[in-house]
Amino acid sequence: MPFQDISLVLLFISSVSLVVIVGLVVFIGVVVIRLLGLFSEVNTASQAMRRDINKLLHKASSLTEAERRALTHYDAGDEF
Repeated sequence: MPFQDISLVLLFISSVSLVVIVGLVVFIGVVVIRLLGLFSEVNTASQAMRRDINKLLHKASSLTEAERRALTHYDAGDEF
């Protein structure tokens, strides 16, 4: 009889441990999937920002000398 009780307790402990381990694996999987989604969003935003900066640099390189002087004069007027 005592061996049955001990084996039942051990079976209960092992089943609880298995449930805890499976729960941790599922939780870690969900966290990893969310982090990958977040990294994907950050990467997409970074690429969009890079495209915008390249467009601005292209526009700035094609300015005429008069437009550049006007912008330089405007920027200098902002200083106090």
